[in-house]
Amino acid sequence: MKTRFFLFGFFVVLTAIGQEDCALTYDGDGDSASCLGCTDPSNPGYNPSATIDDGSCLAPGCLSPIACNFNPDADYQVPGACDFTSCAGCTDDAACNYDAEATFDSNLCEYPVQYYDCDGNCINDADGDGVCVYFYGCTDPSNPGYNPLATDSDPTACQVGGCTYLVACNYNADADFLVVGLCDFESCAGCTDENACTYDATATILAQGSCEYPATFVDCDGNCLNDFDYNGICDELQIDGCTDPTAPNYNLEANVDNGTCVAPVVFGCNLPFACNYEPAASAYAPGACDFSCLY
Repeated sequence: MKTRFFLFGFFVVLTAIGQEDCALTYDGDGDSASCLGCTDPSNPGYNPSATIDDGSCLAPGCLSPIACNFNPDADYQVPGACDFTSCAGCTDDAACNYDAEATFDSNLCEYPVQYYDCDGNCINDADGDGVCVYFYGCTDPSNPGYNPLATDSDPTACQVGGCTYLVACNYNADADFLVVGLCDFESCAGCTDENACTYDATATILAQGSCEYPATFVDCDGNCLNDFDYNGICDELQIDGCTDPTAPNYNLEANVDNGTCVAPVVFGCNLPFACNYEPAASAYAPGACDFSCLY
């Protein structure tokens, strides 16, 4: 029975040769007792006690699976025995120098130039214009994205012109460059203040002088914001008082009569028993009464 261990680059051969029972018979060489085993001193399986070679010596060979001469039946690795050349070649069938018989890749594969085959023929001239290496780009000389090296037009490579001013009515976020004179600053101009009477919800640019505001205490329609008594006079502007110009307590500033007017003073004879009693007189005028009818 034999056991072997192999480490690539180095090898360790541990051999345990089962000790054969010595034959107590005459073996033909004059020995009365001998042991069977490997009698080759140069072999890792050599048994110094053996006197008869029984073919148990270990077999040398290449134990590297990727080598050209890999020997799965070998018992131990012989330094330098592996061949990595004779079966080496290009194993990529897409390469120009592909070797179908190669089993070990030499890393020397050769490939055709892009857009050409291994014979140098163009394989990329779909439109038959004689141009093999296509380079797509903007072919419009008037466009900022123009590429003089482009062989075929790619419209997406050309830059997009438009209005690039954020405050313009026709601002184009997708534009790559500004087209002079294209921007519009009028169609979207108006009053942008929501508190103004002339507020324009569609306006994005404030037009100077476009916002108009209501007078104090009234809305944009002229209606009072606060008119508790519904008299048409805003509560903030209402001044209560006597509005009768003939009343002694007439208030020139009052705009709402609060019933406090005092009747005007009428001088006359306000004595009921006088001959000339004046019911309308509210104040006695000295000497105004006549009492002659009483005598």
